[in-house]
Amino acid sequence: MPTDSTARTPANGRAPRDGRRASLAFALGAFCVQFDSFALNPALPTIGADLNLSAPLLSWTVAVYLLACGSLMVAGGRLGDTVGHRRALAAGLALFGGASLLCGASTAGWALVAARALQGVGAALVMPCGLALVALAHPEGERSRATGRALGVAGLATALGPPLGGLLADAAGWRWVFLVNAPPLALALLCALRARVGGRGDGGARPGAVGVAALAGAAGAVMLLAERGAAWGWTSPRTALVAAVALLSAAVLWRAERRSAVALVPAALLRDRGYLLGLLAGAAANATTVGWLFAVPPLLQGVWGLGPGWAGTLFAVPAVAMALAGPVAGRLAGDRPVLSPLLFATGAGGLAVATLPAAPGPVVLAGMLVCCGAALGLAGALTLVAAQQAAPAGAAGSAPGLTKTAVTLAGAFGAAASAGPPQEALLLSGTWSLVAALAVTVALAVRAGRRRGERAR
Repeated sequence: MPTDSTARTPANGRAPRDGRRASLAFALGAFCVQFDSFALNPALPTIGADLNLSAPLLSWTVAVYLLACGSLMVAGGRLGDTVGHRRALAAGLALFGGASLLCGASTAGWALVAARALQGVGAALVMPCGLALVALAHPEGERSRATGRALGVAGLATALGPPLGGLLADAAGWRWVFLVNAPPLALALLCALRARVGGRGDGGARPGAVGVAALAGAAGAVMLLAERGAAWGWTSPRTALVAAVALLSAAVLWRAERRSAVALVPAALLRDRGYLLGLLAGAAANATTVGWLFAVPPLLQGVWGLGPGWAGTLFAVPAVAMALAGPVAGRLAGDRPVLSPLLFATGAGGLAVATLPAAPGPVVLAGMLVCCGAALGLAGALTLVAAQQAAPAGAAGSAPGLTKTAVTLAGAFGAAASAGPPQEALLLSGTWSLVAALAVTVALAVRAGRRRGERAR
């Protein structure tokens, strides 16, 4: 369970106030991180025309953010374990906010790409350290519920990002997709600074730079393959080179972790089979979620013939369901293991997404969309709650960091799969979660059978 030298319950009753401040800081920060992960795509044509960007450079405004964020989350979480999660979260919020202003003020493509990279670095601190701070700021019986409420706010941004991004770009200009982050991030930073928990880390040695660089290189190369592999060609020399970088980085990471006195990823976490099986299911669920988010708008407009306004209105309903799924996940988890409900939500979400193109009418379609949002939102929240539960002592940031890295990488493949016809994209995306849920269930059944056999002897 998470521990921290400054986590305390003072007699003056300020601990609940600190918990609310930590939760609000993370909720607002996660909202902005998720919003800018999904809201930019509808604004890309406007950005390209305004800044006169080539198609490859324009695509890098999305890719570089995901690369920086996904490849650095483990390091960001481990940094919080070392120097204190409140400090790391505050630094991430300040960096993300400043980079958002730079994005909004960019007048050239290279400047926008650089600012987006800085946003990704800030996000890599906000997500794992914010999750850790919420855990440290609440007593054990309240952690899952507080985390679920905060993740519900982030889930709302995930689902509403694409339609709101398009509306902002049309109504006020694409720069406001970034500038709108300033007020909530300022409030989040104030709350983080005033929370009196997570101020100091374990004070121990930090992981070696070689391991950090190797992990970032491996994760970044895998994400780059997901983002660019299809465009380059899976058998092209460029793809082969990036794949070689991923393998070489993984080998360097393995060697560095064996030699380092301070592991970047706690060994106890990698030996936890329940955590790893849940991580597999959660990663598949996130790939399905991202594919669903990108494939549904063209399904509604291109196949069902709905206008942008009606499509956005219809999609707002599952967005609310996804947001409500966070608090439900927190209440459902409590202090109990969450692997079983996680598998159910992953399988149910995959089934709903895969069968979505077969909806016989708009009423049934709307109901199925709500089922998708609720199940996938529940799976995403339970995945992060499971990471909190599995975190060894002194690794409150490392466990969520590893989890967020895995689900972000899976999400990149989900986005890549959504490039085809929406019916095919939804079928493929749903199949991932169905197969993962079935595979983990079979693995658990086999494991339980072996244990029963050993006890019978």
